[in-house]
Parts: sequence; C-alpha cells; structure tokens
Amino acid sequence: MPDKVHTWRKRTRHCFGFEDPQIRNAIADFFDNESSYADFDMSHANNIVDQLPHDLTTSSISWSWFQNLFNSNTEKSVRLVICIFISMLIKHNCYNGDYKEILETFTWMKSGDIKADLYWLFSNSLLPFNLIVVSREIKKSNGTVQKSVSSFKTDCLNPFLSNLLREFIIKGKSTNFTSREFYVFFQASLNGKLITSPSDFNANTFKQQYDFYKRKFDDSRKMITFLKLFYLKLMNDGYEIMTWLDGIDRNMLQMISFNSNYERGFLPVPLNPFDSVPEFDRWLVMPNGTEKKSTKLKSFIYIPVDFSSAKDAKLRFSLKHWFWNSNVSLSARIDLANIIIKFVNFVYELRHTFSLRKITSPDFPFDYITVEEIFSYVSFVKERRLNIAYIGTVKRYLTYLQENNLYSVDPAVYKYLVTRANTHINTAKDIPDEDLIKIEASMKIKSAENELQTLYYILFHIAIATEFRISQITNLKIDCLGPKRDYYLESNSKVSNGEKIKIPITPYTKRYIETAINFTKEVRNSCSDDSIKEYIFIHNLYSQQFKIVTVRSFSDYLKRICLEEGIPVYTAQNLRDTYMTKSIEYAMKNNMSLLETKILTSHKQVDTTSNHYVADKIKEYLEATHMVVVGNLNIKGTVTTECDHTDEDLVNDECGFCKHQSCIKNDILDCLMCSGFIATIDRIPYFEDKILKINTHIEKAKLPHEKEEFLAIKRLYLAYLAKLLELKETQYECNG
Repeated sequence: MPDKVHTWRKRTRHCFGFEDPQIRNAIADFFDNESSYADFDMSHANNIVDQLPHDLTTSSISWSWFQNLFNSNTEKSVRLVICIFISMLIKHNCYNGDYKEILETFTWMKSGDIKADLYWLFSNSLLPFNLIVVSREIKKSNGTVQKSVSSFKTDCLNPFLSNLLREFIIKGKSTNFTSREFYVFFQASLNGKLITSPSDFNANTFKQQYDFYKRKFDDSRKMITFLKLFYLKLMNDGYEIMTWLDGIDRNMLQMISFNSNYERGFLPVPLNPFDSVPEFDRWLVMPNGTEKKSTKLKSFIYIPVDFSSAKDAKLRFSLKHWFWNSNVSLSARIDLANIIIKFVNFVYELRHTFSLRKITSPDFPFDYITVEEIFSYVSFVKERRLNIAYIGTVKRYLTYLQENNLYSVDPAVYKYLVTRANTHINTAKDIPDEDLIKIEASMKIKSAENELQTLYYILFHIAIATEFRISQITNLKIDCLGPKRDYYLESNSKVSNGEKIKIPITPYTKRYIETAINFTKEVRNSCSDDSIKEYIFIHNLYSQQFKIVTVRSFSDYLKRICLEEGIPVYTAQNLRDTYMTKSIEYAMKNNMSLLETKILTSHKQVDTTSNHYVADKIKEYLEATHMVVVGNLNIKGTVTTECDHTDEDLVNDECGFCKHQSCIKNDILDCLMCSGFIATIDRIPYFEDKILKINTHIEKAKLPHEKEEFLAIKRLYLAYLAKLLELKETQYECNG
C-alpha cells in the first residue's frame, strides 16, 4: 500500500506542473502503467519527466524532438524507459510533426512491442516510415475473428518505398508475414538506387536484388520468393516494368523452375520461324500461337529447352535450326529434341572419348555422319530396348540436315535406321461405381475448404460427364459456351489442329461450366493479366499470383483422395476411360450404330472406342452432376418432340399442353401428374424457369417440411426436364 501511495504522489507531483492537458494525461499514464514494463525503472522515469520544461506543448513535439530526447542519455536502461515514455506521448496524440498518420499506426501495437521497435528506430536514427505496422484479421477454427498486429523493420530511404512495401504486405495476406529480414535489407538490395516511382523498378533492379539476397542468406529461397511476388504485385497493379525483351517477364516469374532457369541464363523466346534462329542456347519457348493446336499448352507457360547440353557446336546449331522450323506440335517437338540431344552426345563421345573416327574413318571431316556412327547408335538403342522413337526421330532429323545443307550425312546410314512399330497395349481402366461414389463424396466435402478444391470438384464432374480430357477442360475459356438455350461449347482438341470445333454437351455439363465461370468471376476481376483471365479455371495461388489449374495438380489431388479413401489410385485418364465405358454401354443398350457411338464418344476411329472401353451405365453419372437425385419417378404425362396443340391449350405456366376438354385435376402441380399433360421440347425453357422459381422458394423456406415439399416438386419437374433434354439431344444427333 505505501508503494502505491508513493507512486500516486510522484504521479501527482509530476503532472501538476505541466500546462498542456494532453501531456499531463500522457505522464499520468506513463506512471500508472509502470507494472506493464519489465524495463521500467522509477528513478529513470522521474529524471526523464523532471528534465521536461513545464511549458512543453504538443505543438512543439516532433520526431526530431523524440530523437533528441532519446540521445540525451547513452545508457540502454535509460533509453528503454525513454521509449516507454515516447510511446505514451504517441498514444495520447502528443505529436505534431511529420509522418503523423504513420505514428498513429504505432498505437496498434502492444506496449512491449512498440518499446522495442522505437528503440531500434532511434538507435539507428531512422524515421517513422522505417517501421511498417499493419493490422489484419485472422479467422480461427471456431469461426471467430481475431485481430493481429505485426510490425516490419525496413531500411527504406523514403516514405514512397515504405508505402509500396506496406501495400505488398497487406495484399500478400499471411504469406508476407513469414520473413521480416526481406524488408530489413530491401533498400540495401537496390545498391543505393532511390525509388520514387514503381517505374524505377526494372529487369536490372531485379537482378541487383536477386544477387544481393542470394549472397546475403545461406538459404535464400524464401527471400527470392518474396522478391518475385513483389515484382508480380507491381505488374498486377498495371506497371509493365519488365517484358520478355528484357529477358524476364511476368510469366517467367511465375514459373516453378524460375530460380534455376534465371541463374542458368534461360531467356524467353517467342516461337516465330520468320525470325532468325536465336544465337543463345538456353530458351524459354513462348508458344506464340502454337498453344491453339494443343490442349496441353497455355500461351503464358514457357517451356525450357536447353540446347547447350548438346556437346557438338555445329550439330547444336543444326538442332536449333530444326527445332525452330519444325511443323511438329511444340510439346512433341521438345520430346524429340531431347532424343536428338542424346544422339548428338552419343556421336560426340564416339569421336572424342572412344576415338572411333581415327579407327574407322580417319579421312572424313568431323562435320560428317558416318555409317559406323549410326550403326553404333542403333546397336546401342536396340541393346537397351529403348523406344523406337530413338531411331525414327534421328532418321527424320538427319534427313532435315541433308535437305537444308546443315550437315553432311552418308546416304548409306538410312538402311540402318529402320524401325518396326510396337503392338499397342490396351491400358484403359474405368473406375468402379463404388470407388467413383467415394471419390465424389470426398471431393464434395473438401470443396468447402478452399477455392482450389472447389474447382477440382467441378473439374471432376465435367470429366465424368463428357469425353473431354482434363487438359481440354482446364483449357476452356469464358467464351466457350454456345447461345443461352443451346448445349454445345467451342473448344480445340488434340485432333482439331488448332481450330475451334463445336462439341455437344449435356445441360448438366453446361450448368457446371457456368458454375465455374461464376465461381471464378471475382478472382478473374482481380487479375490484370489478360492472357490468364480469359480462362475459366483460374485461381489466386497466393499474393496476387494467378494460376490456371493444371493437369498435374488435379491428378495429384485425385491421387491423394484415393489414398485417403483406401481405394486404388486412379488418374485423370481413368476418369475419361470411365466416361467412355459408360458411353459404350449406353450406346449398346440403346442399339446405337457405330457412327452414333463415335459421335457420343467423339473418337476419331470407331474401332479405337470399341477396343478400348468396356460397357457400363452412363445415365447415373449424368444425373449426379445435377446435384439432385431425381430417382425413378413415374411420369404420368407424355413427353414428345412436338404436338399439334395450340397455345390455347397451354397449362402450368406454359410448361405443357392439356389434351382434355376440361380440367380433371384441381391443383396446378397435378398437371404434371395427369395423363393428359403433354410436354414438348420447345417447353424446356419454361421448365428451367419454373425450377429456378422453386429454388427461390426452397431458399426462403423456414420450416423443414416446407423445404421437403418444394424439393419433391422440384424432383418432379426435373424428371420431366431430363426426358425432354434426352429427346433434344437425340434429335440433335439425328439431324447431324
């Protein structure tokens, strides 16, 4: 008790002499909260306050005043108490200098944190913008939201750069809170360059910063990741500070293998046979339109090709020449180039390591392919039972060299470059019903966890309801759907040679595609990269780094689901096999011809479909995509393509016609349960509108039995709609 009285007397004595009420309150708070600080020393506190002039006002307190107060004593223990006192002055708004808005953010911090950060600022004679304080909301597992405040020390030379980093931290959400050293050395990484505009950043500043963080930290991967995200943030904000002409651009930064490619000197190259073949050897090939001929490629995904690994300089140049002018698809071209590089290095080793030329052909120049070299290569391939592509590819490559006078080849070599086609092995495997149900149920639960898993769930349903490959689905763009009331989409496939073709789809598939478009709308609006935002299956990976769902990521996710469910591991290809199996079963049960079967599966060759896919059901899985179990409802009315009734006979909000002279039922819904009700294909839009209205009633229903009643009504309308859509699709196929 005496201690408290003594403290109160000290507090009263110190506060009494000051004229400014805000300063008096700050001093009172300073003494009242002594127990909150481990470093608080009453004697130091008394001396600090006693030295202050009583006519001190808030208008005379500036950041330099704070700095001078801190510098008035060199002992750390005293300086820590000074920082506590300064924090109280800031808390009570006893400040009238520059950076006032920044100092207001300091009040968000806990007492101990602000004391330590102020000590760092004053010890290094820094300014308020060298401390970035941000507040964020964290959603906990129990659903509650907790406020969290974090501070970041930075060596910025001006407020502009500090504000840029502040925006980067805020937009990056939780990802940018994991490594504070990135900000501490940010200005140092610029090698003294003063930043006053986002345009001051470019490929050169990136290289300076990249090299700095690489040297500064033993494990620099996290720092480099932050650096890439910072530059991506600037470009996503609309600042085109780097293009491929600078040797680095937005798409290159987003590559998983960026660090390795950048350090090894890979440069982006737009594939254009009308330009000269690039002289450098490490290319990041930009598809430049060739992605239209493949569902595996995207315009913004660059593919590394390393010609420098080809040891013979002249053959290396000829390989680049072949690659640049080849008509083979880009993805296949890269595979073939890797085979050719192995061939080039094999020949190089024969000449330089084993000195084969000195023994067999000493009179031939080195830029000449001999029979002995080809014979040795073919023997090597056959002994190790390598794929026949290792022979056929080399044969075509040597032919190209001869035709373009790039290298001399002995004409006799071709008699050894003979291949025999392998027998195709059927590897098709559809997914059993019980496993498919487990996968669907697991994906449905996980779809609520995050945006990416929702997209996986939608992808899964489209895959089992269509003949599309996963690469073709992820390649869909937002303008792919046909007119509102038609059921087809426009897309390229691996056999369409880059041309968009119309592919019939079911209304269920269309609905899932529309769901995906609406679901990713917000993410797409946030993306400033036009080459990415035109795709449907886009997601924000982290910190404004936008990605398209890849076949690999979906396959990995599917594999993980299978392992968790304790079932065999299936691939994306198995989903397509499943659809094909169900399609052939459907075709056989309905006595469809081979031509009709080909249309259903979209296979180029009917015998391929017949040999590779086994029969099973399809209807169950097309219904599953509608997310409502229709079941085997008994439809009393008639479902037909058309009828001779007029508009005067329309009933039930124009969903169908009545063939009776007078109504034999009393309720509107009873029309659908009446044998006199006729539904025709042109009524499909009215059924769809009716179902939308029922959905509204379901959402508004408060009592469980009301919701169940509307669901039962919806099932009846869906049963009719299913029959009508089946008729429409049959009519579409028959009309070609």
